[in-house]
Amino acid sequence: MKFTPRQKDILREIMSAIAQRLGITEGTVKMMLHLIYEKTGARNRTQLAMMNSQRNENVIGRLHAALCDANAGNVALLDRINKLNDENFALAEHKDKDKEQAGG
Repeated sequence: MKFTPRQKDILREIMSAIAQRLGITEGTVKMMLHLIYEKTGARNRTQLAMMNSQRNENVIGRLHAALCDANAGNVALLDRINKLNDENFALAEHKDKDKEQAGG
């Protein structure tokens, strides 16, 4: 791949910034990128970024589905609690009527 001198300057700055931020050499950054490309099958940084974005979208989709399932479970639980409360209220009313009829 051929780069213009300006493109080379920009790549050098990117590598330098990454190396400085992580406390490693530019050579290590290049080697790690090469290994990442091999493991992922990505041919360049753009493809690697797209793969990562798709992976993140899949994770977000799974989290959303899990939250929806949990929400459905919570709704069912609340419905059951409300039904039990209604039953308890009806039972309490029945006991109060029994007391009144018994002269209490």
